[in-house]
Formats: sequence, C-alpha cells, structure tokens
Amino acid sequence: MTLQPTLGVVEYSDMRRLTIADLPGLIEGAWANVGMGHRFLRHVERTHFLLFVVDINGFRLSPKQPYRSPTENVMLVNRELELYSPDLLSKPALLMVNKMDSPNAESRLQELLHNIKKMEGYLNQKPKPAQPTSKLPWRVSMDSF
Repeated sequence: MTLQPTLGVVEYSDMRRLTIADLPGLIEGAWANVGMGHRFLRHVERTHFLLFVVDINGFRLSPKQPYRSPTENVMLVNRELELYSPDLLSKPALLMVNKMDSPNAESRLQELLHNIKKMEGYLNQKPKPAQPTSKLPWRVSMDSF
C-alpha cells in the first residue's frame, strides 16, 4: 500500500521546474476520505495538469470488489475528483493507456475510444453514483510512443 504520493522534480536549465506527483491507487470513496483519500487529493488540488494512467485490461481492487473496465475506471476517477472538488475537472488532463502489449488490447482500446467519444450516452447506462454531474471535456487523439 502506498502511504504517500511519490514526488519528482524536473529542473530545466532556464530555471523552470516541473513537479510530478504520482498518486497510485486512488480508490472509490477517496472524496469521502476512504483510504488515503484527502491526503492524496490535496496533492491533486495543487497540480496544473492531470495525467491519468489506465490499465487497458481494467482493474479489480480485491476479490470482494467488482471488476471495472478501463472506461469505468476513467469515469470513476473523474467522479472521485468531482465529488472532492468540482474545480478539479476544469484542469487540463491527458489519458494514458498502459499494458497495450496484453492480449486483445487493441480491441479493448477501440472500445475505450468509442466509449469516450460517446461518453454522455455511456454514462447514462451506468449507476447514478458513478456518473460525474459535470460534462467532461473529452477529446480523443491517438499517439503511440
């Protein structure tokens, strides 16, 4: 279990600095201070930019928890941020998808991209507690590294 965010600093020759906070495992209920909730979310408030890294295979926190698709994970993280502070959804953000070397990753990616492009309709199919109330500024572009 991660007990504190990992911070990294990039210092440029022209004296600019970029501080990066890695907040792994932001769990459902963090907005209500579940787990390391507010301790992690306070770091998000100080950021200027958000980078979401989502496992293309989805995620299951424990055997007692439901499996969540990549789309559901994106949706739930945004909902957690919104419930903690609606202003967080106005920050610029980028979604990075990892584990693209997994079996069926390409078809899962296409499904994720489709769902993001059609997010409003997709959200309406999910339980109300998981739906962000604010419209999310989704833009889809495809870049490979």
